[in-house]
Amino acid sequence: MPRALTLCNWFGVDSVGVEAANRYFLKRARLWWNIRETFAIFQSMWDLLVAKPLPVMGEPEPIFE
Repeated sequence: MPRALTLCNWFGVDSVGVEAANRYFLKRARLWWNIRETFAIFQSMWDLLVAKPLPVMGEPEPIFE
């Protein structure tokens, strides 16, 4: 969640995070999540600070038709 909130704040999106009530996860799942999250944090910081991708500018798509 910290990565998602950081990205939202970076782009000026007001956001609030709510944690899950279930706090028990298997050790294997927590290990995988921590490894994945570590690489994802570096990738997102690289994108924000170095790569700086251009936003996709096009016609707005309707949400409800």
